[in-house]
Amino acid sequence: MAAHDHRHGGARDAGRGRRLISARNGRTPEIVADAAHVILTRDGKSTTGNFFIDDEVLASAGVTDLSGYAVDPSAPLYPDIFL
Repeated sequence: MAAHDHRHGGARDAGRGRRLISARNGRTPEIVADAAHVILTRDGKSTTGNFFIDDEVLASAGVTDLSGYAVDPSAPLYPDIFL
């Protein structure tokens, strides 16, 4: 499962050194735990051999408001750039 998480470092604008993504735009580890719970409580035959992205797993379970997972609720959540 891939996490949409930007706590480790951040992208920089090439050549300018400006930080484009900061920890403020990241998500808390609870998003991974909740997505893992959804996967692990499903039938194993439907999940084996799949690649999962945390917010897509949660959306399939009806969770579409991810604001509760924001490190900083006032900052926008950025999509994962590490997939």
